[in-house]
Amino acid sequence: MSAPTETAPSFVTGIPVPLFKTRLAGVDAYRLEYVPSADGKRILMSTPTDAGDRPAITVVVNWPTLLKR
Repeated sequence: MSAPTETAPSFVTGIPVPLFKTRLAGVDAYRLEYVPSADGKRILMSTPTDAGDRPAITVVVNWPTLLKR
């Protein structure tokens, strides 16, 4: 969202408007779904995909033992 602002003679904000459409599922207090770049020019987002095109995730536990082989 973006809102126009004025700082003089006092701080006033206008009506917020969406910057772009996203497919974010909602606000999750334990997971940050977006992060702005340090220069503020880009935003990295984690968005859901269609159920049929999800890549598999492999979790390897006790991987240091595999390195000893």
